[in-house]
Amino acid sequence: DDTCSIVESFSKKYTKERVMLLRSPEAGRSYQQNFGALAANGELLLFVHADTHLPTDYDLTIKKELENEETTVVAFALGLRTNDPAILPIQYTANFRSRYFGLPYGDQGLAMKQSLFLTLDGFPHQKLMEDFEFVRLAAKRGNVKTLQGIHAMSDDRRYAFNGPIKNTLLNQVFVIAYTYFGYDADTIYHWYYQSALYKTWFKQPKKKTE
Repeated sequence: DDTCSIVESFSKKYTKERVMLLRSPEAGRSYQQNFGALAANGELLLFVHADTHLPTDYDLTIKKELENEETTVVAFALGLRTNDPAILPIQYTANFRSRYFGLPYGDQGLAMKQSLFLTLDGFPHQKLMEDFEFVRLAAKRGNVKTLQGIHAMSDDRRYAFNGPIKNTLLNQVFVIAYTYFGYDADTIYHWYYQSALYKTWFKQPKKKTE
């Protein structure tokens, strides 16, 4: 997509301290997020997925919440940009999970102090569920807070393409396997992207061509 060219256009308008385009020498979301965090020079860090739109004054909100020394991670409530009412229950259950169980995911935006990030050695170097594991570790050091009524809006594409039921069931199977049965992230990554079951059950979106 045009992410790099968009960032480059902003980097020309602002100083290096405001906007930088980094090219990670290694693939993988956890590695790339760590690479970016180590290049940052602020006291606070915010990790956001590429398709996530942040609410107005998100920076002031995060700063205020992280002034509480007992708060380790702040996340926004999940909002899904969708016209399909069948997808909305995913939004509600995700917000219930993150609010009452302290387990927000990366598509809600994850904000923290840089000091905490460094203390936890960043996101674990695993192919999948690095946000899930990081939040679990952060929760052992303080409160993980989800901001109710303040939404980070994400695209519904991965739910809409194969349907909310299939996606939800698969995600829950992976969380249970990882949390309660000790399967590692590499194994779950294989199930998710490379197994015959996944390829049979889940259609792959066709790439757009110009």
